[in-house]
Amino acid sequence: MPTLTPTWASDQSPIPDPHGRAERMLRFVDILRHPASEAGDRRPLPHRWQRRIIERIYGPSDEMGERQVRTVFMLLPRGARKTTLTAALALGHTMGPAQRPRGQVIVAASQRSQAREAFDEAAAMRMQDARLVAASHLTEAKNRIRHERSGSTYVAISADGDAQHGKTVSFLHADELHVWSGYGLWNALRTGASKTASSLTIITTTAGERSQGVCWDLYKYALRVLADPGRDPSFLPVIFQADEKAEWLDEKLWHAVNPGLSAGFPDLAALRSEAMQAREIPALAAGFRQTHLNIWGDGTASGWIEAAVYDQGAAEIDPDELMGRRCAVAVDMSRTYDMTGIVAAFSDDDGGYTVQAFAFLPETAFKRRSAAAPEYDWQGWRDSGALTVMPGDIIPEDVIEAKVRELHGLYGAVAIGFDPKFAGRIMGRLHADGLPALECPQTPAHLAPMYVEMQRAMISRRFRHGGAPVLRHAVLNAVPRTFENNLFFLSKTRSSAAIDVAVACGMAIGLTSAPAAEPSYFEADDFDADLLVLG
Repeated sequence: MPTLTPTWASDQSPIPDPHGRAERMLRFVDILRHPASEAGDRRPLPHRWQRRIIERIYGPSDEMGERQVRTVFMLLPRGARKTTLTAALALGHTMGPAQRPRGQVIVAASQRSQAREAFDEAAAMRMQDARLVAASHLTEAKNRIRHERSGSTYVAISADGDAQHGKTVSFLHADELHVWSGYGLWNALRTGASKTASSLTIITTTAGERSQGVCWDLYKYALRVLADPGRDPSFLPVIFQADEKAEWLDEKLWHAVNPGLSAGFPDLAALRSEAMQAREIPALAAGFRQTHLNIWGDGTASGWIEAAVYDQGAAEIDPDELMGRRCAVAVDMSRTYDMTGIVAAFSDDDGGYTVQAFAFLPETAFKRRSAAAPEYDWQGWRDSGALTVMPGDIIPEDVIEAKVRELHGLYGAVAIGFDPKFAGRIMGRLHADGLPALECPQTPAHLAPMYVEMQRAMISRRFRHGGAPVLRHAVLNAVPRTFENNLFFLSKTRSSAAIDVAVACGMAIGLTSAPAAEPSYFEADDFDADLLVLG
């Protein structure tokens, strides 16, 4: 994913405003004063990129003359004053130019304290203007501002508060959506907004620690709209996000995705200090990338593996050098939508492993996954041969069996492990021909030690994968569920991701690392039955 910034937020491109909605909203926010502002006039939103966002939200109209934008997905790093922007707009919908009679303006967050923080920002700006104070009433205990003449209300709510079904929302600010649990509050509020003509929903958030939930799903939708604006003109993506493969310590990158950094928010010196610590502590690096660069978490914060560490094993692999090494093959089978992964793992002299990964997907599933998750390079994987796409709806068993036999013929696998769910017939045929096929039950007790061994190799930089992109995708999308004794089980938390190749890799490494079975004394050539003492 390349670094993303909305070019229209800083360029000179015209933004239509045929009905003057954006002009009126800008005039309103310019009368507001922020109590913490250090600018001469204390305007809350003086910067060009802030004002261009307002112009882009309120200016364009559809063929009926209605405001075109109904939903805004704003991915901005921490410290970009997202709350100030949305608080000013919320006041504009409560008692300003976008106000509606008896309108319901809501700021919603996962917790009451977070919702109250956003509400307090608007309340503080209201208190700076005697006209706004006279025109409205503030009820502290209920986190509510009421505009007396119109009956419009601005209120802060949270998921841990009262049920929100039945509300008719004219303006919704969904704050830090990445920490919302489940879809309950979101669905209730969005259903309410749908009841109101020309309602506006603004989502402000940083990237999440894990790529899951309502925020992740809306982020993926925002990427699809960004790639094809005609798909949904009512949905406005405003995404400031760094390329996950870029050098995250590069200050030019910080400036690119933090539009307020040159103006002092966030503070550059503080950012540098935080980066110095993060350079040495992987968990802090994951947090820095997530909150300041909007790079979605990849499992690092959960104790699995940092992407930069994983990538150190990407040097090209010479297959000829693998001949004669101890090898095991593992297969994670699937039928339709899931991917099938085959991995051969080889023991290295330094106690690590070299792996070869192969991935298979039916054509129907390939099309569905490509459409559902365009942020992943599905077509590139196919074109490079990293992903084999089979015609139709299923992966034929004979294709998988042929690949397994090919690998065994080349390297003489000591074991061929299968997720037994769909592999019964293949295992039967391999057994009949004398190949060492065996079941690998997909349980934490069986797989957790294998995953731990795989992680040990990755962290010690003794895991060589040759840069296989589908394996990388699988490893970084897998999230560990931790048990006692530091054991963990890999879980897929991203509905569009495929961790099957990572599962197969863990199985293959586990089988390769298992000690070779000692021959039984009773099977030895020098066994002498007369030496037995019975009875």
